[in-house]
Amino acid sequence: MREDAEDGDEKTRKEQPAHRQETRHASSVVRVEIVVNGKPRSVDAGVTVSDLIAELGLTVKNVVVEQNGEPLERAKFALATVASGDSLEIVRAVPGG
Repeated sequence: MREDAEDGDEKTRKEQPAHRQETRHASSVVRVEIVVNGKPRSVDAGVTVSDLIAELGLTVKNVVVEQNGEPLERAKFALATVASGDSLEIVRAVPGG
């Protein structure tokens, strides 16, 4: 019985590199070009507005966002994805301003 277990372990070891290789291919990320506050920017395809805000070092609760000329509700930041060619205006609210 022990031989069977070792054979199983060997099979698992042989399969692991192939799995790792698939993972590498799956992690290939497509980039898209957008405009943020008038400046071109490259981001991962499918990134959400929330992700972009975090990437810019801002917090969701302190910004107002306009996507392609339309105001975006804060509640939709995590659902709204950014597509190639999108134009976003992200303004940080400053208390006492």
